[in-house]
Amino acid sequence: MDKAALRTKFIKLREKLSPPDLSSKSSLIAKNLFSRKEFTSANVVAIYFPIKNEVSTQKIIDFLFEHKKRVVVPVVNGNNLVFSEYNKSAVLAEGSFGVFEPVEKIIVPAGQIDFFIVPGIAFDSACFRLGWGKGFYDKFLSKPIVMGLKAGLAFDFQVVDSVPHDSFDVQLDFVVSEKTVYRKQ
Repeated sequence: MDKAALRTKFIKLREKLSPPDLSSKSSLIAKNLFSRKEFTSANVVAIYFPIKNEVSTQKIIDFLFEHKKRVVVPVVNGNNLVFSEYNKSAVLAEGSFGVFEPVEKIIVPAGQIDFFIVPGIAFDSACFRLGWGKGFYDKFLSKPIVMGLKAGLAFDFQVVDSVPHDSFDVQLDFVVSEKTVYRKQ
């Protein structure tokens, strides 16, 4: 199946999740992420605000604030992705592609981010991801200055044997589902 067909298939599957299923599966995914020392030892964590039934990140954000971590969120700036500081008092507004972002942007350099939580539509057990097709994350994460670990959050049904990937697609270090944690091979 090509990338466009896979996107359509998995977006439709995600849309079928009921709010209770979305919440319970997202909680299990967060719990699996919290069990990773690589995550809990990070000081600056990049995380996304979910859209279209993506894995909820609210419990993860709460955990990060509770443990006094710096939280940064993606902001589309023209054709580029950057990350801005986020705190509990930040005012959010809908930005590009319907994703919320802080109104006041405090850009954090890529090299300061220890751990990236990356959205995706489908993932494979080798930790490749199928994103929305715009290439923002792959372009950002392929920069030599990016040294932080990269993890995708996925409902178990989003993890398949193989997703098509090109040479410019960035392999993640982990994919965390409600049932297991996949590591880069």
